Amino acid sequence: GFVEGFVNNKLLLVEKCSTDHLVAVMPKNHKLATKKSVSVKDLAKEPFIFREHGSGTREVISDYLQKHGASEEEMNSTMVLGSPEAVKGAIEAGMGVSIASCVTIYKELQLGTLDAVRSQDSLERPFSIVRQRHKFKIRLMEELLGYSLEYCRTHQQFLKDFLP
Repeated sequence: GFVEGFVNNKLLLVEKCSTDHLVAVMPKNHKLATKKSVSVKDLAKEPFIFREHGSGTREVISDYLQKHGASEEEMNSTMVLGSPEAVKGAIEAGMGVSIASCVTIYKELQLGTLDAVRSQDSLERPFSIVRQRHKFKIRLMEELLGYSLEYCRTHQQFLKDFLP
């Protein structure tokens, strides 16, 4: 499987394939889009869209807020949505701002339907390939994993260059 974030399970073999960069996301031409970076205070002033509890993105946002002396309760939360697609749609409709992975908003940034700005502190998490440690190796599976790791590594620099 592919997972974001850290995995602590001795029964699983975890291979990091890239680093996921998270950014503040807002509707096109939003006032925050003119900034070089945004702070927690900037985001707290805006209607904020959260992912559901249990989401890796929600955990990153909660940790980020806590690191900066804030909490989810202090945010102007307008809604909680269960998928990146739902969050992007709500932002495009002007319903608020959020924090999301650059990978998930790549298409919308290319199309110009969303804007993104870095946070004042880097928001990153690992993307990893996870598999059972003691399963039999199947050649086709090994080829898929090898291809996936190579793809992640070759596109890592592209994502760094693409970051707003």
